[in-house]
Order: sequence, then structure tokens, then C-alpha cells
Amino acid sequence: MKKVIIIVISFVLSGYVSCLNAQEFYILLGSGFKNDTITLTINNSTIIQNIIVRSDSIIGYSKDAEIVFKNQKITFLKNNKDVHTEAFEYNRDLKIIILINKMPYVFYADLKKGKYLVLNKHFYYYNVNLNQYKKPIAFE
Repeated sequence: MKKVIIIVISFVLSGYVSCLNAQEFYILLGSGFKNDTITLTINNSTIIQNIIVRSDSIIGYSKDAEIVFKNQKITFLKNNKDVHTEAFEYNRDLKIIILINKMPYVFYADLKKGKYLVLNKHFYYYNVNLNQYKKPIAFE
């Protein structure tokens, strides 16, 4: 009987830990940004305000702005250094508003479809798109 209780408790705890690990997401700015001024808002909380970003044509994304959400905190990184961290309530559904040179683009993301998000901008047509991935992104 004790073995059954221990197995049930360990099963419940492992499900709880995996649920906690699922509560994270990452946002990168991909290709196409060329000295653009951006402001990024997630679920009505402004995370990045009026910074200039430029995509690196070799690696395919910008290191000027990366967003990491872990442990109920959202962090804005620039060149892999913490610029700003604040408490942020996890929600599986995200409303992302990005202002690029004062032009708004609105995206909706369901983190069930992937917790790795990349915003790309077409450098000529000014189209912006959001891609979601379930596995970490590798730029080559």
C-alpha cells in the first residue's frame, strides 16, 4: 500500500513539475530589421520601448532585443545581457503588439502551438510575420 501511495505522489509531482516547466516562452526578432525603432507589448504590458534594432544578416536574427519568460518573470535581453526584468502573469494566449517605426502590427499566439516565437520583417515590403516553434530554434 505504501508503494502505491509513493508511486501516485511521485506521478502527481512529476506532472506538476512538467507543468511548471511548460510555463515559459521566448521571443526573438528575426530577419529584416534595419535600424528600426520598436516598442513591444505583450498582453497590455510594455516590455520594450523605443529601442533601435538591426538584424544580423549572418546569424539571421537581432541580438538587440530578446524576450524570455521564466519563473513568473519576463526579461528583456540586449546582447545577452539583462536590461529589464519584471513580474509577469503567465497566460497561454498572448496578444503581441509590435510598433515598428510607429506602425502597429498585432499578433496572437497560443503557446500550445509552440513556446519559441520569432517575429520577422520583410525589409522591402514591411510585412511582419510571427512564427512559432515547439523546439528551440537553431540559426545556422
